[in-house]
Amino acid sequence: MNDVYLSSINIEDFRTFGEFSVELPAAPGLLLLTGTNGLGKSSFFDAIEWALTGNIRRFTPYVSRQGNTVIPDRDYLTRNGADPDSHAVTLQFSEGESIRRSASQKPSAAEVAALLARPGRGQIT
Repeated sequence: MNDVYLSSINIEDFRTFGEFSVELPAAPGLLLLTGTNGLGKSSFFDAIEWALTGNIRRFTPYVSRQGNTVIPDRDYLTRNGADPDSHAVTLQFSEGESIRRSASQKPSAAEVAALLARPGRGQIT
């Protein structure tokens, strides 16, 4: 039984990112991001969280309601100047599986859990 590792991330028109891809070693390790304020470090991890869950927890208090209207994802996820709803994130895993989330592709929590689950490891909730 092999462990699952995140092996690449592709970010398109998401928050501060236009087109951005990074390859990661498919092995245990530590990822450090450094840079000045506003460079996109938090948005990088927001992209991973959004791809896996469809939400970004740190924005929940701000975007869940504006008056009585739910704020659409495109208003805070799509990069300024990009086509509306063009934001997308693809996560590739060590065994070839991938998850892609965009305005038109929204994997369910069950699909994500099934992709990441491994026999004998317990249930992902």
